[in-house]
Amino acid sequence: IIFISLIGFFLRAANIDRHDFTNDESLYTFRAQTWFDFVQSTGQTTPVQWFKEHVWWQGLSFHDHPPLGFAYQFLMAPFFGDSVPGVRFPIVLVGTACIVVAFFLGKELYKSNEAGVLASCVVALCPAAILLSRLAIYDIFVVLFVLLSWLFFEKSKSNPRYHICWPAAFALGAISKYTIIFMVPFFIIGIYAEKRFSSLNNKYFANSLI
Repeated sequence: IIFISLIGFFLRAANIDRHDFTNDESLYTFRAQTWFDFVQSTGQTTPVQWFKEHVWWQGLSFHDHPPLGFAYQFLMAPFFGDSVPGVRFPIVLVGTACIVVAFFLGKELYKSNEAGVLASCVVALCPAAILLSRLAIYDIFVVLFVLLSWLFFEKSKSNPRYHICWPAAFALGAISKYTIIFMVPFFIIGIYAEKRFSSLNNKYFANSLI
């Protein structure tokens, strides 16, 4: 898994400064590093434009995206700078983490190290996963938290403490990008298929809902 992760890291990090920023990368990075929710558009105003005076909650979120991706870029900026490779490298790290989580998910699903290795190879070499890991956009967070929430969901079958972990991972995905909502039917069907409605009485499951 270390070797596969290194291969995946190389595919994601090599020459990440070769191509210029896309429009979304530039917009997200500017807003994240200055922590300022503003888009120059009369058709899409932001809370900054709604009030004549500063309101305390204006900096808590962004009007068109959840805040976790912006917060991640904001925290990484002092360490990696605002150059093209510096902005993209933290996203490379997220993409590489997906490879590791995929290994543990495959291992958990099939109780086999070989299955984990195969799953990690698929993620490491998948062109779409590589592309999302080379751009300073937030779609790769959805991949990471889908894998994490799925992993914890499977682990909760044998360890009820994970009833807290999988909703937490899903919630982090939701404040990264709303498209993770497609996982909700998966969890509902999974609970029903495993006849796990009795877990509603489990204190860990109840705490996760709170």
